[in-house]
Amino acid sequence: EDNLDDLIKDIKWADVISIGPGLGRNKKTQNAVISILKKRRNKKIVIDADALYAIGNNLYKKINLRNSVLTPHMGEFANLLGISVQQLQSDILYYVKKFLKKTNAFLVLKGAPTIIFTPKGEIFINSTGNSGMAKFGTGDVLTGLIAGFASQNISFEKAILSAVYLHSLSADILSFKNTELTFTATDILKNIPFTTKFLLSSCA
Repeated sequence: EDNLDDLIKDIKWADVISIGPGLGRNKKTQNAVISILKKRRNKKIVIDADALYAIGNNLYKKINLRNSVLTPHMGEFANLLGISVQQLQSDILYYVKKFLKKTNAFLVLKGAPTIIFTPKGEIFINSTGNSGMAKFGTGDVLTGLIAGFASQNISFEKAILSAVYLHSLSADILSFKNTELTFTATDILKNIPFTTKFLLSSCA
């Protein structure tokens, strides 16, 4: 928070911002997250992890989330809405639709399976992925992939869908090489080039 003005100046050149992984929940840091979200000037932004916590308990309603993608798991999404996981699971589509109507954002609800919701009301269910992805750091890899794709000359929606699919497919390939128990988030990241090559050769 003490260096917030400098940070906002430093991100002006960016096409895409990703925020959340590894931030921590210090009050000053959380306040800085909210300030950045309010001052991003409609830049594409990927919001994950501790940045989701910063706008939890309905604080997200005070922020313009248009042109953003939020990537929570079920517990993080419940906290975002200020409700229990049980309440969320009782009528998840109702709460998702309500959230999208308020924010006009993209939502990547991580789980088995991961489901992508668009501001237009479209729903995409990811067909790849396995239980080995339920490890520390895998969400951080996804955040980086979405930001990377979003910085390319493709639509935000296509960037999100491509990143989610590639991320999970990399984990699936690792599960065949080893087991779901043994690979890590770093392994998923390092396997992205091979997975990309595999996809390109499959489409040739």
